[in-house]
Amino acid sequence: MNLQAAPRWRVRQVDTSTLRRNGGSSSISPFLCSLLLFALAPSTTTHAFFHPCPTVPVSETHRRLPPLIPSNAAAASAAGTPSPNFLPPPSSLTPREINQAIISAEGDALALLDVTAQHVGGFDKVNCATMINRLSRVAAALSPPSYRSKQGKGRGRKDEQQYLLSLLYDRTAALLPDCDARQLANIMNGLGKLHVNPSSLSPSFLTSFAQGVEREGGWEGRAGGFSIQEVTNTLTGVSYIFPGAFGSKGGGGGERGGMRKGGREGGRGTGGWSEVDSIVQTLTEQALPRVIQDATSQHVANIMNALARLEYHPRSPTLIPSLLVQGLATVETAMPQHIANSLNGLARLGGEGKGEERDTFIQACINVTLSTGFSRFEARDVSSMLNSMVRIGGVEEKYAQLPAFLSRARARVLVVLGRANSQDISLILNALSRIGLSHAGQKQEEFVLTLLHQLLSAPHLNNSLTPQGVATIINAASKLLSSPSSPATILKAHHLYRPLMLRACDLLQGMDSQGLSLTIAGLGKLSRGRSGTREPILSRFLAVSSPFLASFTPQHLSVSVHGISLFDRPPPTEYMERVQEAVLPHLSSFTLQQLALTLHGMAKLGHHPGDLFLSAFLPAVQQRLAPPVPGRGGGGGGGAKPSLPRPEPGNNLPQNLSLVLVALAVLQYIPSSSFWEAFTQALLSLTNLPPPPPAAATAAAAAGGQAANQPSLPRSLRLIDVSSCLWALAALDFPPSLPPTLLSALLGRLEALLEAGEEVELEAAKQLKQFALAVDLSHSPFPFLPSSLPTWSSLRGLIETKAWLPHAQEEYCRSDEEGEDRDGIITSPIQLEVEHVLRELGFPCKGEVHWGPFSLDLLVFPPPPHEGGATSSSPPSSSSSSKLALPLVLEVDGASHFFQNLNPRTPRGHTVLKRRILEGLVGKLWGGVVVLTTEEWNVCESDNPALSYSPSDYTHNLQRDSEEEHVRKKMLLKEKVKEAFLGGRR
Repeated sequence: MNLQAAPRWRVRQVDTSTLRRNGGSSSISPFLCSLLLFALAPSTTTHAFFHPCPTVPVSETHRRLPPLIPSNAAAASAAGTPSPNFLPPPSSLTPREINQAIISAEGDALALLDVTAQHVGGFDKVNCATMINRLSRVAAALSPPSYRSKQGKGRGRKDEQQYLLSLLYDRTAALLPDCDARQLANIMNGLGKLHVNPSSLSPSFLTSFAQGVEREGGWEGRAGGFSIQEVTNTLTGVSYIFPGAFGSKGGGGGERGGMRKGGREGGRGTGGWSEVDSIVQTLTEQALPRVIQDATSQHVANIMNALARLEYHPRSPTLIPSLLVQGLATVETAMPQHIANSLNGLARLGGEGKGEERDTFIQACINVTLSTGFSRFEARDVSSMLNSMVRIGGVEEKYAQLPAFLSRARARVLVVLGRANSQDISLILNALSRIGLSHAGQKQEEFVLTLLHQLLSAPHLNNSLTPQGVATIINAASKLLSSPSSPATILKAHHLYRPLMLRACDLLQGMDSQGLSLTIAGLGKLSRGRSGTREPILSRFLAVSSPFLASFTPQHLSVSVHGISLFDRPPPTEYMERVQEAVLPHLSSFTLQQLALTLHGMAKLGHHPGDLFLSAFLPAVQQRLAPPVPGRGGGGGGGAKPSLPRPEPGNNLPQNLSLVLVALAVLQYIPSSSFWEAFTQALLSLTNLPPPPPAAATAAAAAGGQAANQPSLPRSLRLIDVSSCLWALAALDFPPSLPPTLLSALLGRLEALLEAGEEVELEAAKQLKQFALAVDLSHSPFPFLPSSLPTWSSLRGLIETKAWLPHAQEEYCRSDEEGEDRDGIITSPIQLEVEHVLRELGFPCKGEVHWGPFSLDLLVFPPPPHEGGATSSSPPSSSSSSKLALPLVLEVDGASHFFQNLNPRTPRGHTVLKRRILEGLVGKLWGGVVVLTTEEWNVCESDNPALSYSPSDYTHNLQRDSEEEHVRKKMLLKEKVKEAFLGGRR
């Protein structure tokens, strides 16, 4: 028989080897035999054979096999569109019987598709709506992950399913002119739950649907057209099919940019935007106002979320306020999920939801949750509410009941914690970290630690953590536990750090650049200088991130470099060079804050980027410091290059400037005079910020009588920023290109803050003390400054009494990993070995001596006058006229004092300033300053690998020394000490 002459259906080749693999038999099933007979049978017998009676259960074999594709539509099936020459065969069943068949197949995706294949030609409008609704309930089963395999496995079945769905959509489009509001709503809602790609819908579908909405819901529509439920269902369905359709900021979606996102076109062949715009406009501006008084809290929540999903900007200014008024009327009886969803929709609407109605509605939601004590709230509802309030913004200042609200929310989460999943917990932590109440206190810290412990100890939560979830949790925890309020909190966080870090190591490979940057920065903050557990995550991060550093965004690059610097463990030079290569091409995209974090991180890690890098980097910083030029708004001719970001908001600018200046000081790089001018103007031109507090201004005017004429700096310039800038200028040795107004303004601001009783942190006090010592040792302090500078002697007294003396007697207590307290300082093994050898040479010495803002490695005293006499560990009086009566300062400088990528060894800015100050006091407080580097010490070592140096056990280092090595070390130290005592300073 000529198969080409057979009607409509083609017979596919059956691979018997596949049957053997799948079923273990080469026999063909009865159903396949029936399909063969069907393909050869006359068309007059087709329907009686192929369509089963709806009262007869569909066989399991039939329900598990895909329907066959018509031969004349094979090409069309690959594109998911029906052939124009093919019409679905008519059904032998009545529409009522078809509906019964659909209902009997409910819950089985393949059975529903079989009914579609057999009867779609006989569907009426009720059948179409019912089928789409039932398919939407089993949407997950329509395209299993295996069908989307890149190797194309399962492609045939997927194509057949998409083809049958296209037949259903086109049959529905033909019947849309007869559909009423309820059927239109059910159809669109079902398509939305199916997450239909807009390209699957023909232009005629959208056109007919828009006409149906206008007919049923427009001003001329019949009474009782769209109910509030039908408006909600339709808008929800449209929003799922066309997310972001109105993404352009034109009123009412005046531009079509949103429809082009991700290639999700509005229909086959045309954009379909005008039809979507017509549907949404008719529903929101004509149908909704007539029925909004019937809306429940659930309707309000769903409509606001649908509009937010569409990114719709209403033409009518009353649309959102009317929804909020109705939501306010129904909030008392709202379910927790509806309250959470309403706030979520309001937050996503952004600027469209602002106004008095919004604040009143939010306040009502807070009141309702407080009055009910969060009863019936699950962790998911709490997390949704908290994150919505974060997105709305400004809740800390507007709502006085927020602390009580957060307290009740935390208590409720602890009650339902056993039913929470890892995503709920991560979202709650993220929201709390972003709300950031300064007075949250110890209870919130205990709450955070409880959630972290639950996440890490419960197997079902720990195993369900995703890479992005871990990054979110670490980032939130680093903010919430940044300043622990008690030693108990510090200890608990200490115990949770290691398991959290190890879990992050497991999931680091699956993170994107954002997750990687948040993880390394968060763990860096949580590590708090711990040495025992920081290496695994750091080495793992470097290995994972190194191959694709070039794809990092400026934000992710800057945060990553900053996070690495918090571990105080420099990465390999090759890694930092890759960072430089990733930064340079994108300098125009960096903000000032990102530039500051990147440069400061490099300097802190001991990596000098080189003059070539800095010559390109600093002009980018300078451009962001310069005020915008009038008349150069943007969009100039050509537009080939993106416009540079404007200066940072005033709240961040002082901190960013101090970071840049400290980085330059550490790198010992003096910028050009034009950079100094831009830097100075950036500090002095922040006119949009409030002036210094009146008390500070009064104190500044009273000091010397001329301080009132000093340039006023913004209130946001904190004491720590001023002290950092002054320290950096001292470390750079007050370069001649420095504008006088910069130092004058900083000193005036410092005087005002100290007079006002500003609290001085230990770090700021040490920086100010070093600055004061550097000024004291200067041969001619500030010869280039105008006479309006406050008297240095009075300011020097303020620094000593207000800043330094409160910390002078403070103990620098810090415990190392073994819990040993070495007077607050972790002494290096090589330093202990040097001290041991010095004592053998007969030089009394004392290690880790606190002097002023510094910790001196070793004070070496002159040998006693008579051999065998008592040796005193206390230094002689500094007034002694004999140099031999003064002790020596011996600094043992390891790798952390030098740049790791420069050869010969170049000291960092901290070391340069310390040496300059110590050497300036030779002859006054000590007889000399001796610097011993680890390289010099290691030269004395032999090449015997069995006697290799141990960085963690100095007793081993002493025992392994051969006699020859020990003699060399003694000679090295003897010569250095002798030269310093007798030959002057070194």
